[in-house]
This record gives sequence, C-alpha cells and structure tokens, in this order.
Amino acid sequence: MLSVDKLILWCKKKNNIQQTFVRKVNYLCIILGVVFFSCGIEEYIYLFPVSNVSVNGVSSITITTPDQSSVASYFDRYLIFYRIYLSDNNLSSVSSSDLSSINTAMASHYSYFSTYTSTANYSVVSYNMSDIFNQKGFYELSVTDSSVNLTSDSSVTFTLTLNSGLRYKSRSFSKSDINKNGNDDEDVEGTGQYAYVMFYIIAFGTDTGGSAIYSNPTWLGVLKIE
Repeated sequence: MLSVDKLILWCKKKNNIQQTFVRKVNYLCIILGVVFFSCGIEEYIYLFPVSNVSVNGVSSITITTPDQSSVASYFDRYLIFYRIYLSDNNLSSVSSSDLSSINTAMASHYSYFSTYTSTANYSVVSYNMSDIFNQKGFYELSVTDSSVNLTSDSSVTFTLTLNSGLRYKSRSFSKSDINKNGNDDEDVEGTGQYAYVMFYIIAFGTDTGGSAIYSNPTWLGVLKIE
C-alpha cells in the first residue's frame, strides 16, 4: 500500500509528464503554423473556356464568350489559332466527321487537341497552350476586325469570318495568297485545289506570379477559303 508521501510524489510526476506533453504539442502546433503561413496556399486561377459556338456552313462562325469578370484581374484576352489545309474535296459544310475526307492531317490534329478540349477534362491549365499549338503548326490569328472583341472580360458575341484578320507574315486568307502546292507556306498543310481553315480559341491571362495561364481550348470549326 502506497504511503501518503509516495502518492503525492507519484501525482507530481504524472502532472509533470502531462505538462511536458502539452508543451510539446503546443510547440509542434506553432512550428506547423509558421511553416503553413510562410509557405502559403498555392492559388489556382481558372479561366473559363468558350462553349457557345455556332457555325454557318463554311463561311462564318458566331462566338459568344463566357463571363470572365470573376477573374478579370487575371484575364488578358482570347487567342485564336488557325491552320490551313488543302484538299481536292469541295464541301459546303464541315463537321468533325468530315475532317479526314478533307485532309488526314486535319483529322489527326483534331484528334490530338480533343484531349484538351474535352469537357470532361476542363481544369486549371498549367501547360503552355500557345507552345502546344505552335508545335502542331498552328499560328495565332492577327485580328483586324474591330467587331471581333477578344479583350472583354464580359460576355460578348461576335462573328468570325476569313475577313476578320490576317495570317502570319500579314498574309490574307485568299486563294491568290496561298501556294496550292503547300511548299512555302508554313501555315498550310497538304496539296489540293480547295483550302480550308481550322480554328481554335483559348482564354489567356497571367497569375499572381506573372506566369501565363490558359483556359481549355475550344474547337471553333472549319471555314473554306473561297
């Protein structure tokens, strides 16, 4: 049986152990708090992709941009990328199922970009979409039509035609300005008497650290150079 003195001593030791444990837990919490707040929480900015697109045959594409006002401080503008494909097939309208009949490279490019355009894969885009398009031979459209508003963070509607802008090196989208052999035009694929242009659009901006950010790209469709 424990004496009173031994019982008191045992209680003091137990209390000291508990106090030591509490102090260690408090120190650990303080250390974790310092690490957490010094590192900060990584911020992910989501730019909304274009989803409202209507194609009129092979002559025009009507686009309604999404409202980017909630991320207006990060949004900069929309980028439109294009590539020209030559073909011997004359079509009055083009759907995704027609691409291989126009040009196999067109179908291949569409298939490649579908991994980025799929609505199931909409996410924060951390890769450089400009580089990805450039690697496939796509060029950014130089827009000259003031009605094509690519800089508004509010939702706007405009119609894209082949008169809306210029190709690379300030070339136009005209039959006379395209080498039908496809030999010296970097933005032209294949050979043939008919020329088609495939378009994509993406939202572009910069995050808080100044790095480029992009939305998922959207396939706009195909127009024919008449």
